[in-house]
Amino acid sequence: MAKFELSIHEDYLAGRWGTWEGVREVVQNALDAQDDYPGYPMEISHTEGYLQIRNVGAVLGQEVLLLGKTTKDGRNDQRGQFGEGLKLGLLALVRQGIEVYIMNGSTKWTPFIDRSENFGDERVMWINVRKMQKREEDFTVYIKIPKSEWKSLRGRFLDLVKGDLDVLDHAEGSVIMDPTERGNVYAKGIFVKNYPYLQYGYNFNNIQLDRDRGMIDDWDLRYAAAKALKAAMVADQDKWVPKAYKILEADESKDLEKLASQLKYDYDGDTAEIRQGFADIFTGEHGDEAVPVSCEEEAAKVAFFGKKGVVVPTDLRMVLATHFGDTEAILQKASVSAGEFIDVRDLDIAEARNLKGAIRLLYLADAGSLDDLEKQIKVFDFQDKNRLGIYETGTLVDGTTLCRIRIARKCLESIARAVEVLIHEKAHEEGTDGTLDHGHRVENLWRRVTENLLEMAGSGWLFE
Repeated sequence: MAKFELSIHEDYLAGRWGTWEGVREVVQNALDAQDDYPGYPMEISHTEGYLQIRNVGAVLGQEVLLLGKTTKDGRNDQRGQFGEGLKLGLLALVRQGIEVYIMNGSTKWTPFIDRSENFGDERVMWINVRKMQKREEDFTVYIKIPKSEWKSLRGRFLDLVKGDLDVLDHAEGSVIMDPTERGNVYAKGIFVKNYPYLQYGYNFNNIQLDRDRGMIDDWDLRYAAAKALKAAMVADQDKWVPKAYKILEADESKDLEKLASQLKYDYDGDTAEIRQGFADIFTGEHGDEAVPVSCEEEAAKVAFFGKKGVVVPTDLRMVLATHFGDTEAILQKASVSAGEFIDVRDLDIAEARNLKGAIRLLYLADAGSLDDLEKQIKVFDFQDKNRLGIYETGTLVDGTTLCRIRIARKCLESIARAVEVLIHEKAHEEGTDGTLDHGHRVENLWRRVTENLLEMAGSGWLFE
């Protein structure tokens, strides 16, 4: 009989690792072996008083008992990331006084704790290796625990109970909808912890755990939960968007706390319909003139422009903002749309003359069709008296792009003011305020207007 000393102190992880952690590491190791080598399937049973975790057809060399010897370095597709799970799992079980042994081909490995002469009589883990007469072409770990205890632990391995649960699989893992699994978080199918602030259970294929496999960074967890539910919404929008909306509306769980950033930046290019779905639910509940706001003060501000401000929880408002815009954008849009169009026939003689002259100057500077330009420019009495004009675009069902310029009636008091506003708004065809493209367009239009005025000086053509 050979005996190997492992440099793992008896007290390593004591108080933090017990029976569950020991069983978890052994099962995790078997699952990873099964994934790596499909010819070594894992089998689990509880017979004759022993929990038996077997990889059929697998036989390992003694070098796997070396601390630091692992096939998992640099890999994130494995349940165990640090390559120490089997050894430390055996330590945790033996320290609890649980009988454990491994049948490995023609040898039997039995872990135990004893004193070490090499380490000043400190107690460390050892492995007895005994040659057996009968050879088994399997690697099987035997753990002597009551069947009732295994029954209570079995549910922590999602791969073993998944068929009994209501689970939605997606690329990032799974969303587990059973009420009994609320808040339960799994990593690659193995239970990590219960988080009471979550509405559903989750299994994540790629999430960073701490070394004890007992904790996930809180930010990472909330981000991963939102990403999982976003994947569910992409897979079945009709079912999951209303569910997600209710979660955010109730403001009682944090599953979707990080959803807004994913919808806003549309990392995967698949969120447009989801954003629209949230907006449709909001509008269906509160009306076409409703907009989401954060407080009653904001509701009063949008009410001034004829909108109905609905106070919603922060996380829901952030998601809705990906469609409606934030409060500042909503107020700006409301101020633009608030007011009424003025029929050119209702303008006085001076206003009509200045509008006609300004449109003709813009036409000469920009070419195109005079008739189309006249149809494009509308006089508007803005409720926001500081607004002079607005450039708007829209797309018809057939794909045709329409453009419209609204000019405030007060700008028609002089032709110079009217031309200035029309040139500024027309230049928005090239860019928004503050951009180089918009600035260059304004300069070019003014240059052409000036050239045309010099050519037409004294002709009287503008007001014929």
